[in-house]
Amino acid sequence: MRSSLRSSRRRGNKLSYCEDKLFLKGVVIAIVNFIVMIMLCNHLLDDSSDASDASSSLNVQADSGVALVPAAIATVGYAISVTQCGGGRSGDTTAGLFDGPAVLAHSIHMNSIRNNDNNDEKGSMFDYRLYAFVHPIALNCSQGLEQLGYQVMVKDTPIQTAEIKNEWFKEKVVKSGCCNEREFLKLYSYTLMQHEIVVHLDMDTLILQPLDDLFHSMLQTPQSTEARSRLPVMFDTPLPNQIDAFFTKDYNMVQPGKPPDKVGVQGGFLVVRTSMEKYEEYRQIILEANFGPMAGWGKLGYGGYFGAMQIQGLCSYFYGHVHPGTGVELNRCNYNSMADPPK
Repeated sequence: MRSSLRSSRRRGNKLSYCEDKLFLKGVVIAIVNFIVMIMLCNHLLDDSSDASDASSSLNVQADSGVALVPAAIATVGYAISVTQCGGGRSGDTTAGLFDGPAVLAHSIHMNSIRNNDNNDEKGSMFDYRLYAFVHPIALNCSQGLEQLGYQVMVKDTPIQTAEIKNEWFKEKVVKSGCCNEREFLKLYSYTLMQHEIVVHLDMDTLILQPLDDLFHSMLQTPQSTEARSRLPVMFDTPLPNQIDAFFTKDYNMVQPGKPPDKVGVQGGFLVVRTSMEKYEEYRQIILEANFGPMAGWGKLGYGGYFGAMQIQGLCSYFYGHVHPGTGVELNRCNYNSMADPPK
């Protein structure tokens, strides 16, 4: 600190100079961030307007002419859910809402076929489309998502809580978890039937590498065998012939000793095969609400942790008991890594 203060001495008031310097630095940073955000938004708008189907080819302009990049194997849907407007200290309910989705959208683009101009084998072979499930109470603060390339879909919760048969569950589900019953918006991922695969992500996630191994494994492409051999599966569990979902589990949310199959799914990362039948099945499970305060879903042990009433417990129950052997738990050190301290 001494050397830095010494290097900034001037004839005037030293403290005033430092304050002025910090102020100017803050202004410069703000201007740079603003310019970067504008460039990112324009980039995403261009991407969304130029989006193509899985069956179309992507043209890449080269110095020697126009080269054709092979068509995407499939177009994967990427979805986020907006359950409510934020409530920042500044009172601005939109503060911070667009930062995460903007960065997430850019990271998805960078790990898609649209960024694989040279048909690099390490690049992606899949295209993407972006969706945002927006609860009606969050509509006013979600308008800017369209400018980031998301198709905004205003959705109420998949179920009406008044129709839930279990009175105890009906009373508690609207008061528990991060987003109450509105977290069930994530189930709309199953209804995007224009895609065979949909990835639902929380807005604070970031794609660092292509997810092609997951997609190849689910779609039974010519690359499936090799892709399946590379999958880091928890406990080296054998893979099913048909994979309908990928997820990780949140072991830090449960007490040590809980059976792994009963641990809750980490709700920020879900890769699912779309199915209206599965969506309706989820709805009926929620409405029936065979849920015990500690025993959880089906009263079989799928509970007793944060979010057990919502997606975390519900998906664990769905793929662990209702449809066993169709979902795959990935190693959380490789996928959906949260850098959290284990207990």
